Amino acid sequence: MVTTSDNPTPDKPVFAGIDWGGASHQLCVIDAAGQVLLQRRVQHNVPGLAELDELLALRPNIRVAIERGEGLLVEHLQQHGLPVYCISPKISARARERYRMAAAKSDAFDAFVLADTLRHEHAHWPPLSTPCR
Repeated sequence: MVTTSDNPTPDKPVFAGIDWGGASHQLCVIDAAGQVLLQRRVQHNVPGLAELDELLALRPNIRVAIERGEGLLVEHLQQHGLPVYCISPKISARARERYRMAAAKSDAFDAFVLADTLRHEHAHWPPLSTPCR
């Protein structure tokens, strides 16, 4: 885990990017200025999702970006009342170029790009609607 600050501020938004994976997910949380607050990999199992819940619950006013608009992880986040924004893989691929010219794949970097893209664009995008149950 890499942490630069653990002092959440309730009045300022916080942005999370989750690079989705089959067995694990990479989480990056940044503040309104783009500073990394947290980088962590969590497993896609009950203990891992509980850890993710704890990490996200510590951050008031958080928004979550992910490249998938459906699935168990998205439903899990929405069930916990989190606003989830789907960022198309094409948008995130283009956004990566803002930071690096090389196309090297890194889950931690991809999670950061999702969070930072949401930080810049969240005012223009609606969160995913919560499915009716």
